[in-house]
Amino acid sequence: MSQSRTSPRGWTWENPTRLISLIRSGDDPAFRQFLAEASGSRAIVIDTESDSLYHFHQKICLIQAATEAGAAYLLDPLEGFPVESLRPVLEDPGITKVFHGADYDIALLKAKASISVRNLWDTMVAAKFLGRTEVGLQATLRDELGLTISKGKQKDDWSARPLSAEQLNYALTDVRHLLAVMAKQRAELETRGRLHWALEECEALESLNGLPGKLDPREVFRDVKGVSALSPKALAIFRELIASREQIADQIDLPPFRIAVNESLLSLARSEKDGGRDGVLNNIRKREYVDRFHEALVRGLEVPEAERPRLERGRRIELPLAQQRRVAALKEWRKAAALRVGLELSLVIPQRLIDKIGEANPTTLEELSRVEGLRRWRVEAFGPEILKIIRS
Repeated sequence: MSQSRTSPRGWTWENPTRLISLIRSGDDPAFRQFLAEASGSRAIVIDTESDSLYHFHQKICLIQAATEAGAAYLLDPLEGFPVESLRPVLEDPGITKVFHGADYDIALLKAKASISVRNLWDTMVAAKFLGRTEVGLQATLRDELGLTISKGKQKDDWSARPLSAEQLNYALTDVRHLLAVMAKQRAELETRGRLHWALEECEALESLNGLPGKLDPREVFRDVKGVSALSPKALAIFRELIASREQIADQIDLPPFRIAVNESLLSLARSEKDGGRDGVLNNIRKREYVDRFHEALVRGLEVPEAERPRLERGRRIELPLAQQRRVAALKEWRKAAALRVGLELSLVIPQRLIDKIGEANPTTLEELSRVEGLRRWRVEAFGPEILKIIRS
């Protein structure tokens, strides 16, 4: 039997212990049971597993759900379950959807199934507002419920079938306790006057974009760390090497890092010479593609000087002295404020917002509230202090 509890603020739940076997169809009676339970619930728990560590074209491989009725469900898109059939539930603003670290799940659901999650509660966001120094699922279950779990299956290939009993149990662990966590978090945040802070941040997650599409293979090189230190000749070589890797990754559906890592291709490009197949062979992981990488290296070497790629480097802008002083003063204030309220620096106010405030130089709370992305809770909690700092 599952254990039923009532939180101090009235939320009730049952830790889901009844596993409903893998659901492979939208017509499965078990899925109809889930829909019935969800429609009668104030909150459900949702999590997803994908295969980004194993495939170039990532997919939703598994969806875990838990309801207030005490049941846990595993939905299997790779065996035919239509993810789109979850839209009525996930977009229903009357049902709270509980996630832990929701940003990737939201982007994945939006990109792969055009689902926009509404009314979500992110237990990781809540943990941050409670001042927790560790906010992963393991730490959250430990801090809130005194539970110890293993994350040993986190990096498994969730696209492989059949799933083992250990994998199924791991997947269920991700959802079966989060209703209890949410109830405890909400009660504590309400007591501390921060519940509406967390709710506003969770609401902001709903507007996240879906996962970005794949870049043109010949443009990927521009975003690689370390590329700015390459000479124009080396940059031409690196562009060809990276483009070749992306094309191979697309064709064999494997993540680029499993074919060749950035550091090795940077090393090849820096040499600015053709060391032959053997020189390439030692710098790639999928050695059966050595000829294609060698051809790419030769192409890069043969790019005429006038046609070598150029990186667009931003021109350094010297900010007005008064604006620099405002930014510096806000950064110093943030250190003290973070210690006082027990929150991370970036949660109190991230650097990008400090820069925006420094530029806008607001003189009233109304003007401060118009700074894009600032959030109402920050204006409420820190607005008068911020105005005082930038006026001084």
